[in-house]
Amino acid sequence: MSLQDLMNKETPDKQSVFGADLVDFQNEFSKPKQDMGITEEPVDVPDEIPTFDEQEEPEKPKVTAKGRQLTAEFVAKLTDNMCAHSLQFVAKADSSEPYSRMDDGMMEDFINAVNYYCEKAGGEIPPSIMIIICLVMMYGTQIPGALKERKLNIEREKLAEREAALTARERAFEERIKQVDTTKTAE
Repeated sequence: MSLQDLMNKETPDKQSVFGADLVDFQNEFSKPKQDMGITEEPVDVPDEIPTFDEQEEPEKPKVTAKGRQLTAEFVAKLTDNMCAHSLQFVAKADSSEPYSRMDDGMMEDFINAVNYYCEKAGGEIPPSIMIIICLVMMYGTQIPGALKERKLNIEREKLAEREAALTARERAFEERIKQVDTTKTAE
């Protein structure tokens, strides 16, 4: 029997091919089900849900004058050091001295500017972050020098190997000359 034959087949109670009609399905669906312990009452919801505007802003930590001053000095010295080492790296120079260091007057002006910014922005750098930044700057600026030294050491090793090979060839050549001389003198 084909699908078309099944669809055209009429049943005695005008039921569908599958043995039930829509009314039977609705009746079955509306019967009470097994209790699952789920209540249909809404969960307690607060009357007012605070919106973003109504939420309190977290308090900003109090920034002391001493903290601002330390942060300003730290940022000024860090900036000076970072700029000097960056210029050294760009120039591929051996030292950062020609590129570095603001004079004392410029440094003091820069510290005051950073201090003023910290006062207006209301922030200071926490000591733990200062330590991390210092470590990164102290050792990070030495990376280009370490890479240069590594390259030189590799070249030294290659030269030492070549020198050893040339020395071995020279000795072999001298031995060969001695053998040829002893062969000529023996004849």
